[in-house]
Amino acid sequence: MRKRDYRRWRYHLKKNYWLKRIRSEEEEFNFWPSKEEKEKSLIFRSRFHATTACNCSCYLCGNPRKHRGELTQQEKKSNISYQLTLRSDE
Repeated sequence: MRKRDYRRWRYHLKKNYWLKRIRSEEEEFNFWPSKEEKEKSLIFRSRFHATTACNCSCYLCGNPRKHRGELTQQEKKSNISYQLTLRSDE
C-alpha cells in the first residue's frame, strides 16, 4: 500500500507540470506589473490545478441536469437497467 510520501511526490510532480504549462502560456501575454505578483499567481494556479480535477462548471463541463435539463449518464444507465429488469420479469 502506498503511503503519504508517494502522494506527496505525485502532488509535487503535478504541481511542477502545471507550473511549466502555465509559464509557457503566460509568456505570450506578459501583463503582470511585477515579478513577485506574477510568481505568486503562477504558484497559486499550479497548486490549484494540481489538486482540482476540473476548474470550471460551465455548460459543457457541468451537470447536464442543471444546464440542459437532461439526465446524467448514471441516471440513463440506471433507467436502462431498470427497463431490462422489467422485461426479464415478464
